[in-house]
Amino acid sequence: MHGLPEFSFSVAHLFYGPRPDRPKFPIPQNVSEIASISLNDSSTPVTVQGLVDILPEARLYHSLSTGFAGWLGTEAKRRKGLPFVLTEHGIYWREVALGVDELECGFKIVETEEGEFLLGRTWKDWSQTFRELARRAYESADVITTVCSFNQALQRLLGAPQSRSFVIPNGTAIPPNGNGESRRRELTTRPRIALVGRVTPIKDVKTFLRACSIVEQQIPDAEFLVIGPTDLDPEYTRACADLAEELHLRRVIFTGEVDVERFFPSIDIIVLTSVSEAQPLVILEAYAHSIPVVTTDVGGLPELVLGNDPSDEPAGILCPVANPERIAGGMLRLCGDGALYRKYAQTGLARVKSRHAAETVANAYRSIYHRLLDKCD
Repeated sequence: MHGLPEFSFSVAHLFYGPRPDRPKFPIPQNVSEIASISLNDSSTPVTVQGLVDILPEARLYHSLSTGFAGWLGTEAKRRKGLPFVLTEHGIYWREVALGVDELECGFKIVETEEGEFLLGRTWKDWSQTFRELARRAYESADVITTVCSFNQALQRLLGAPQSRSFVIPNGTAIPPNGNGESRRRELTTRPRIALVGRVTPIKDVKTFLRACSIVEQQIPDAEFLVIGPTDLDPEYTRACADLAEELHLRRVIFTGEVDVERFFPSIDIIVLTSVSEAQPLVILEAYAHSIPVVTTDVGGLPELVLGNDPSDEPAGILCPVANPERIAGGMLRLCGDGALYRKYAQTGLARVKSRHAAETVANAYRSIYHRLLDKCD
């Protein structure tokens, strides 16, 4: 929205659970309306037409997932006859099939009667429902975009037409300190290593903590950060805190939800231990700050870390899922090899500049919007 100031946007914010009391991000000046839509308001029966009627008036609708938002975008196109753009970052239907229970708008998959009126009571019900919502969205969208080739292959498996499908990678800004010169600590004695992400099972924070324990045995003064919300899954957060205590980790901090930009200048290595990812922004942000990465070999991460061209050089280290020994080995390798560290840092910065500039992403969506809106005039 910031990158497309000539367009006026409205936001349809779907939520499940308590009504949010404040926005998490600054509202761009070209946002004219925010409509908050509850999916569990017991005082008002939820109907498809009722939800469509609540949507702000627009000339084009753009959904950022195939879950409830994709369902609503599909219905808006069917009932209003207006263009519909679908963008997927995470592939919800696949994540549900993998056993992930945390999805959009505060909604969690639980096998209780509370959610029965919406989707069903068993995991099989949930999985089939999200696949069907995605299939319908792929079928009806005028344009389907996603952030990486891995995701696009999954979309096509479920029927997304090649002629309407495009990869538009995520983008990020390059900060003034993107050359990494502000980091002057000696990596072999006191590195600062961070996982950036919400403290939930899909991020597998426990594997990160176990890897930190291995690193600490060789570098006793290493510092570790878990940067991200801790209130989304309190039970899992408590289990992670208990594990850190059990492992006798002396220098690990759970920051909670903070402004990550404040931390990047002092971080030496970014780690992701996720069991499922598409194209996480934190990796692009790490590259923009010249920070090498250690990540799991899932989703679109190989494209980000190794590149998607045969001539590309790696910008970090890929490791198997749920393998703390390999994750720790990646961290220790970067700490002990200054030449490799600098090479990965330079490669990451060059990659984000050439392929993930925020302006390039904005221009791609600008072209899509103009093409579809011109057809309506």
